[in-house]
Amino acid sequence: LLHPSPTPYSFLHPSSPTPCTDLYGLVLFLDAEPYCQSQWYRRLISQPYHQGHATPNVDLFSSLMWRNSKDDVAHELQLPEQTEQTHWLTFSLVEKYFYRKQREMCQTEASKVCMYITCSLRLFSA
Repeated sequence: LLHPSPTPYSFLHPSSPTPCTDLYGLVLFLDAEPYCQSQWYRRLISQPYHQGHATPNVDLFSSLMWRNSKDDVAHELQLPEQTEQTHWLTFSLVEKYFYRKQREMCQTEASKVCMYITCSLRLFSA
């Protein structure tokens, strides 16, 4: 019997709520033989994992899950070619003044924060 876990979309095996038993719920749901039988899952996946051997775990879940990169399915997605356009803006004198004051205010506030924490960032341009 599986019990809902605190995280959505996952289930915990009642014996012990560890990441390995959390994944057992997925194996059980997928009916992946022989691992969906708890004794085989414990012996072949869970115990080796807890002993520091992740390879059986990786091998099992690599065979159960499929991950596509965009390159693998680009021909199916029919995405348009990406383009980049740059538009340079010229600020008026009023806008330049406003943004210069905003920058000074932000620098002052950031300096105050850095007084309370170790801050190795350079906040002012040379």
